[in-house]
Parts: sequence; C-alpha cells; structure tokens
Amino acid sequence: MCIILFLSLLCTGVYYEYQACFLSIGMLYMLWRVIRQNGVLILKKNYPAIFYAGLVLAYLISPLWAADSHMAFWGSMKFLPIGLGALLMMQSPMELRIDILKKLPAMGTLLVLFSGLGGVVPVLREYLWTGNRLAGTFQYPNTFALFLMICL
Repeated sequence: MCIILFLSLLCTGVYYEYQACFLSIGMLYMLWRVIRQNGVLILKKNYPAIFYAGLVLAYLISPLWAADSHMAFWGSMKFLPIGLGALLMMQSPMELRIDILKKLPAMGTLLVLFSGLGGVVPVLREYLWTGNRLAGTFQYPNTFALFLMICL
C-alpha cells in the first residue's frame, strides 16, 4: 500500500482518468489476492466507509442521466480508487495503517526534493513549477501545498 500511495503521488496524484483506471486494476488485483488469502472480505461500518461507498456509487450511476454519458463514465472512474483504497485499508491490520500515516512526511519530503531538483532541468520545470511556484508532481501549487500540510 505504501508503494502504491507513493507511485500515485508521483503520477500527478492520479488526476487523469487513465491513471485512475490503471490504479484501480492494480487495487482490484491486490483486493482479490487478499480475499483469496484470507477467505473473507472485511467490511467495516463507519462514517468514512459509508461516505466512500456513497461517493463511488453516486459517480458510477451518474452516466445514466448525464449529458455526455461516455465522459461521465470516465469521470466516475477517477473516483473508483477511493473506494478500492478504503476497501484495501479495511483488510489491513491497524499497524499497517499507522505505518502508512507515519511514512507520509517522508513521502512529502521526497516529493519536495524531487520537484525542487527537477526544476533545474528545463524539460521537467514546466511540469513541476507553475509561474515560479512549486507545483510538485500534482502540477498545481495549492494542491501540492495542501498535501504537504496533511503530511505535517
């Protein structure tokens, strides 16, 4: 999960639909392996789980009345990793979840270093910096700053 999270952060925070689809496929595979190994799917009833399930389901049924059903479907795929990530975390022991939270500051630090050093390379600078502001791998300074504040 830590590797998937870090790779997701490197890939523009999985902003684009194709990235979300690839991530969803990987998470479905991981979920299948966990279920096969444990023999059961653990579903916890709490407010975050209900919220994530509702969010994903609302996006998945939105193509039924959307003006552009095709684009609405791909837009709903952007939010599928949220629900799958929540399901994977429910299968994980508490120690792993705490370990992931403890590693967030290190991940943020690595992203800042990568983005700062990448700003020296002209080809990377246009992706990592926006108007002389550090945008990081998210390509948007405010979102990157919010992520770094969460890391703190």
